Amino acid sequence: MRAMLLTTIALAASLAAPAPRLVVVISIDQFRTDFLTRYADLYRPATSEEGVGGFRFLMDDGAFFVNAAYDQIPTETGPGHATIGTGAPPGVHGIVGNGWFADGKSVYCTEDAGARDVLTEGASSSARNLLVSTFMEEAEKATGGRSVTVSLALKDRAAILMAGRAADTVVWFNGSRLSWTTSTTYRSDGKLPPWVEAWNGRRIPARAAGTTWSASLPPDVHLRARPTSRPGVSGDFGVAFPHRLPSDEGSLYNAWRMTPMANQYTLETAAEAVRAMEMGRDEIPDVLAVGLSANDYLGHSFGPDSPQVLEMCVRTDAALSDFLRFLAGAVPGGLDSVAIVVTSDHGVASVPEDDAALGLTARRVSPTSILQTVSKTLEEELGTADLYASTSGDGIYFDEAKCEAAETDPYTAGLLARDALRAHPDVQAVYLLGDFDEPWLDDDPLTRKVRRSVMRGRSPDIIIIPRPGVYVSAYPTGTGHGTPWQYDSNVPILMAGPWFRKGLFTERCSPEDIAPTVCHLIGAQRPSGCQGMAIGLR
Repeated sequence: MRAMLLTTIALAASLAAPAPRLVVVISIDQFRTDFLTRYADLYRPATSEEGVGGFRFLMDDGAFFVNAAYDQIPTETGPGHATIGTGAPPGVHGIVGNGWFADGKSVYCTEDAGARDVLTEGASSSARNLLVSTFMEEAEKATGGRSVTVSLALKDRAAILMAGRAADTVVWFNGSRLSWTTSTTYRSDGKLPPWVEAWNGRRIPARAAGTTWSASLPPDVHLRARPTSRPGVSGDFGVAFPHRLPSDEGSLYNAWRMTPMANQYTLETAAEAVRAMEMGRDEIPDVLAVGLSANDYLGHSFGPDSPQVLEMCVRTDAALSDFLRFLAGAVPGGLDSVAIVVTSDHGVASVPEDDAALGLTARRVSPTSILQTVSKTLEEELGTADLYASTSGDGIYFDEAKCEAAETDPYTAGLLARDALRAHPDVQAVYLLGDFDEPWLDDDPLTRKVRRSVMRGRSPDIIIIPRPGVYVSAYPTGTGHGTPWQYDSNVPILMAGPWFRKGLFTERCSPEDIAPTVCHLIGAQRPSGCQGMAIGLR
């Protein structure tokens, strides 16, 4: 009885607490949970005379969920940010990958032939392929459109899929113009918001032309990392510090986006949005989503164990700290009026050759070697292997017309391919899309992840899961992500503000839980496809 009474009192207190003036959701692209604890001593203190820190402030003064992980595949930028924004898995929100194959052509997850880029007037992007609502759209509905909602990231798919269709401002970066842009979906007048146009006019990224990114940490700290044997970079940028950036603005972006300068500029742009749009100034909750993309661009080339990623983590912490200190002064009531959520869209595998050098079971596998197994079987059993509409190392789409000509069908061809792939030494599991219509399919944890992630009409006819430690890639360098394994799926969730419990929590949760938590804080209905639950609340 006493426990029930205390629970009731706590719930009443939570409901009575005023809503945050501003909710900030920050997604750090390709940021695993272990980056928080691995380098914790190198981050700014939780608090100091200068103000709050970054990660350590959120870990010490907020809720830190160490067992948060995506319960879906593939662990990629598009699906991850769609899940953050909607609280739904790919099988519901529809973003089954960064791209897929449908109606005889490849589809990019945010492509929209009807949208035009406001800078170039070329084809652009929108949330047209997103099938459910987002926390930003629910905020707009709950406040009668009075909530100020902004989403920004270097990557269009990050900014768009956290925002949805109805946000006030959604911008992403045009690398060739070194400027923020958007599409006519979000600006029907074909013009950037005045504050974005003025901010672009300052040409801040261009100032990096001809500069270098030098290490900020002592050499003995770098001993905690290891240079990769397979860096995925070329040109003057180099494989070790200091890294040189091109002097020519036209070729600057691909190098600049791999440096801490890109994250710092993204957060400075977020601060400019708060200033220009007067976010958090009144009692109507505003919502800001920020995607930090630089970690992903760098991580693909150097791997998660490199000195470069170590430096990037420390510099991201400093930029985050500066942003939180800005919010403390910009929003009435300071950080007690701001709800902060930090997470990631996916993790990343180590560079397989680096792990193999340590004696670990890890290897790089060409998609061709896997597909050859399928082709050989189809040729032997059906007399032809020319049945594909599109292929990759993790999925196969069959062409129905080709199958009919070979007197078979995609499902029968899939059965032959599945049996062949199950014997492949680098394949953990194989699923046929049609099998998920059947009740008899086992629902073990791996199957459950796949079941929640597939959608007829978008997902491949065959879904291939590599073994842990196997990186399927056509590239001979760098690393990537996409699998259901821990290194790709385990990401942090940090929540700070007076609405949240403080401490380290080991309960299992997912980025699906972010959208319902945000909606609870601002008194909004959960997104239409939401399957997550509110977490971390007092």
